[in-house]
Amino acid sequence: MYTEILSEIGLTKSEIDVYISLLDMGISTTGPIIKRAGIASGKAYLILDKLAKKGLVTYSIETGKKNYKATDPSILKNRNGYPGCDARIMPTNMKTPAWFMVYKNTSLIVLQNEKPVAVEIVNQEIADSFKAYFDDLWKRSKIF
Repeated sequence: MYTEILSEIGLTKSEIDVYISLLDMGISTTGPIIKRAGIASGKAYLILDKLAKKGLVTYSIETGKKNYKATDPSILKNRNGYPGCDARIMPTNMKTPAWFMVYKNTSLIVLQNEKPVAVEIVNQEIADSFKAYFDDLWKRSKIF
């Protein structure tokens, strides 16, 4: 039922198998997930970690073991279900504690660390530069 949507958002066959298995099981540790999804045990933690980063799996730790749970599949429909809105997955090789926002001629750069810093710049050329940067990243992203 969800296989097509999961494939469209860029999940691999193994990620889809794990998500659907976990959806059917409710809450589970890795052993039953591996068995039900038919994946190699060495891949299980990598796949579950990727799904967690995408917001499709959550976990809690009880008695020293991770118990995984698939998030409600209705989020798959809602992510791009609002007019004028697109949820995107950015390339995972980007690592930065900073984010930026552009509105008209104003750019806001925020660095989130122990002592957060925000810089507001009111300059059309700089805003245009950040907008071009955003557009380039948007082209590289995939629809979620």
